Amino acid sequence: MTAKVKLIFGVLGLIALVSVLLLYQYFRSDSRFNVTRQKSPTDLSTSNDQDQDGLSDAEEMIWNTDPFNPDTDGDDFKDGEEVTSGHNPLKAGPDDLLDSTNATDNLTGLALAGLVEGSLKPGSLNYEKSLNDLANSVASGIRFSKPKLFTITTLTDTKQNYTNYLKNLSPIFDKFLVVFIDELDTMPKKLEIMGQFGLSEPGIINYYSAKSKSFKDITSSLETIKVPKSWKDIHIALMEMTDGLSGANDSISRGPKDPIKAYAAINYVSSDYVNLQDLISKMDQLITQQGIDPQILIPPNQ
Repeated sequence: MTAKVKLIFGVLGLIALVSVLLLYQYFRSDSRFNVTRQKSPTDLSTSNDQDQDGLSDAEEMIWNTDPFNPDTDGDDFKDGEEVTSGHNPLKAGPDDLLDSTNATDNLTGLALAGLVEGSLKPGSLNYEKSLNDLANSVASGIRFSKPKLFTITTLTDTKQNYTNYLKNLSPIFDKFLVVFIDELDTMPKKLEIMGQFGLSEPGIINYYSAKSKSFKDITSSLETIKVPKSWKDIHIALMEMTDGLSGANDSISRGPKDPIKAYAAINYVSSDYVNLQDLISKMDQLITQQGIDPQILIPPNQ
């Protein structure tokens, strides 16, 4: 993870930690956390499990489950079994899967767990390491789109097939460059708007939603082209790039629900320019090796 991303997550982690501290103080005054149901003082050590459901009493507080009832939601599965298998211990099945894709929720949950356990309490000997581990843990789980296996039709390597391929690729690649460079050019202004009005500003949501669709359409267009075998790796790399940018822009447009993933997506988009430069360099090398006129990639109307 780059230093820039670590810095973002460090700042966001601190913000989330402050929220968690306030939430922890609120436990005893808010009935939503079921504190009033406790029949005796709860031992918040990580090993104490009064109802023997697989969750310690400290974890019961984190999940807002009943430390005296092994099956809080009454669906015949113990609370600990549900958490371990990725299910919500507060909601009876079958539609009780946890949303593990929300990085902000994941960070909040992990920060709260670290607070109860002690490693994220300010002043703890392991505070900085724990905060860094927390950022790394959340960052490593962020995905902007589901992994895809692209299927393309390949052709034999002949100069005529090279020429036809590049002629077909030219208008799509040109559209990609226009859409991507426009996004990079407007990024400083968009970040300024986010700083003033937040990720929920309608113009931000609409802009990045439209960008996501544009990259998705470009990916779909790339799938229709027949590709010479020697161009297969480059073509797939281009499709992976456009698909990733579509997912990243979609994550930015959904920033109000998951701001941490949105800010990670912004970093992803800005850093993908380096990958584009590398891809163009490889394309140029292959065009030179195959003796193709490089002007063929320039659309006729330009």
